[in-house]
Amino acid sequence: MKYHLQERGSFNIVGIKELINCNDEFDQSKEIDRFWTQISQDGMIDRLLSLNSGQISGLIGATVNYIHEKNQIEYWVAVDSNEQSPEGLNSFEVPASKWAIFEVVGPVADVVPATWKKIYSEWFPSSDYEHSGAPSLEVYKSADPTSLMAKTEIWIPIK
Repeated sequence: MKYHLQERGSFNIVGIKELINCNDEFDQSKEIDRFWTQISQDGMIDRLLSLNSGQISGLIGATVNYIHEKNQIEYWVAVDSNEQSPEGLNSFEVPASKWAIFEVVGPVADVVPATWKKIYSEWFPSSDYEHSGAPSLEVYKSADPTSLMAKTEIWIPIK
């Protein structure tokens, strides 16, 4: 797995969020896919990309909070933005962190879940790092997530 480490100060993401049930991995993936389909059909992706003015270029899928009592995650589709959150959108300050950034190439639906599994089954156990508890990010760099050349980054906050 190709990755690099990066320290970064806090930054602001602007986007929309939804609570996603975590009953099982398949249902969670289906709900996240549905959420992405919904926002791609209603023009929200173009609106978000017009606000992308921060250092991270591309759409961000962020797992911001896990609500243990409800077994849900607060999942965001957002962009790194230096602008105020416009009406109808939310903002969240991602805390300063040290990040392990994994580079992934290929169809998102195939390579991203496989990389997550490798991160937790291979990389974490063999590294001296652990997840810091800050939000995890997926940064989608390509317009076509089904392309064999689609580029994605998985940002893991570590300590």
